[in-house]
Amino acid sequence: MRLTSLIILLTICIVNAYDTSAQSGKTELQSTENTYFNSTQLEPSNKVELFPNPVEDFLQVQILNSTLVNLRFEMHSIIGNVIQIETEEVGNDTYHIPVEGLTSGYYFLVIKDDETRFNEAFKFLKRD
Repeated sequence: MRLTSLIILLTICIVNAYDTSAQSGKTELQSTENTYFNSTQLEPSNKVELFPNPVEDFLQVQILNSTLVNLRFEMHSIIGNVIQIETEEVGNDTYHIPVEGLTSGYYFLVIKDDETRFNEAFKFLKRD
């Protein structure tokens, strides 16, 4: 059953690739194997993970495949107020942020790097 499903999936991918190339005027068949089976090409840089979420005492931030050079953290309440935080680097691209003094609710952690123009916000829940 699984082999049949895999064959059908591959057939659909090949037909879709052929239809796409035919519509653009190209006659060659494009390979879709790399998209689905080569995981080394699918690893994004600067993938940020926040955990635990919800958090009680310390928020841990891990940045996978980091290319960030001059990293800064900002924290905002759900209504936009800036909250002063201290960040501790505890490992290679791993940080702890104490949140035990915050009241329960949603917050945004903004991670910035001006040199690489990285600027992303992540929502987390603080609970008692």
